[in-house]
Amino acid sequence: MDGNTARITIAADLAAKWGIFVVNSASNSGWHPDHNTLGAPADGDSVITVGAVDGSGSRANFSSVGPTVDGRIKPDLMAMGSGVYVARSSSPTSYGYSGGTSFSCPILAGAAALILSVDPTLTPMGLLDLLRQTASQSANPDRLMGWGIINTFEVVNSLPTTVEGDEVLEDFYILRNYPNPFNPATKVQFSVPQQSDVKITLHDILGREVELLFNDKVDAGMKEFVVDAGNLSSGVYLVRMIAGTFNKTIKISLRK
Repeated sequence: MDGNTARITIAADLAAKWGIFVVNSASNSGWHPDHNTLGAPADGDSVITVGAVDGSGSRANFSSVGPTVDGRIKPDLMAMGSGVYVARSSSPTSYGYSGGTSFSCPILAGAAALILSVDPTLTPMGLLDLLRQTASQSANPDRLMGWGIINTFEVVNSLPTTVEGDEVLEDFYILRNYPNPFNPATKVQFSVPQQSDVKITLHDILGREVELLFNDKVDAGMKEFVVDAGNLSSGVYLVRMIAGTFNKTIKISLRK
């Protein structure tokens, strides 16, 4: 389970490099204190590996855990996979409750398809980064649940919106940066509906202010500025915009 040995894992990683979004179940071998219980190709570094949670958001006891042999966190994400109401194979008209990471996998795959319908330019790794950044434990990933439970709404809500020229939106907005992940610079757009004092700051994942990015009075319309992170270390950072009572934070990912 090192991501480079099993033939099916090698094939899955190649598919991802060709632009195919490969989502795979972590497997149903439960927890072990000393090693991972993953099933190939869940160990692939370009595979979106999903484990199972129950209705309360707790990890299902059968859901396999990481890390991989070479130390990477797996699973990547979690989705509903215990107590799922599904069609039964025994009858064309019967339904019942069942469980397994094979149920959480299509939920995440469907979420990925929805996100791609909003932004078809996303790459497999770009989508994985977005899903990780917005998941329930993005700040503290671990070998049991990875980056946590997916939040499709938050991903879609963070995707960039194309706004032409000086078009004025009816509310305050800060749009997701592009590109993301980035190295060393990325662009961020924001919009104000009327002349406003705008302050935008950069923070580390713990919320500590790192840099003042923008602080000025601007006229109504769409604006753009560049975040230059050449002197910062790789990681997830927070961009916070304050304009009057508007207070919004987005996550950006610096990868060097």
